[in-house]
Amino acid sequence: MGAPPRAGGGLKRVRLPQGIDRADLLGGFLVAGLGAFVVWETGNYSMGRMANIGPGFFPRALGVVLLAAGVGTMVLAVGRAAPLPRFKGRAAAMVALSLLVFALMVEPFGLVPATVALTFLARFAEPRPVLWRVAVLAVVLAGLCALIFEVALGLPLDLVSWP
Repeated sequence: MGAPPRAGGGLKRVRLPQGIDRADLLGGFLVAGLGAFVVWETGNYSMGRMANIGPGFFPRALGVVLLAAGVGTMVLAVGRAAPLPRFKGRAAAMVALSLLVFALMVEPFGLVPATVALTFLARFAEPRPVLWRVAVLAVVLAGLCALIFEVALGLPLDLVSWP
């Protein structure tokens, strides 16, 4: 016969199924958590009406979209196995450095030089970037940023300035 049942029942250990993409599960959890945080934080802002939306409408809508995307990613992660990707320290450092340089450069030097610097630094997250492609991408991105922020939105940003 089998062993007698344990007194008090005890807690069972929950095990994840083997067919789970752990990277997508973690990423979906982080995105959903960010979305939930945004929805919670914007709870005190007025949503307004559809004819006259309030200051809380867009951030809350964005939070709901992030929450739904995160949950969707977690659901899709179940049923397919994939190994955790290796952490790439160089890529993370170069992207973080490029954002920091952009933040430090945009006010004294202007939007265009800051965007070019960001593009070049972020591109060095890969082992062997092709420099002419990086240059073309930097020029295109700087031009698009100038068109969007200065021309279309009319934001008072200096495109190029000297400190």
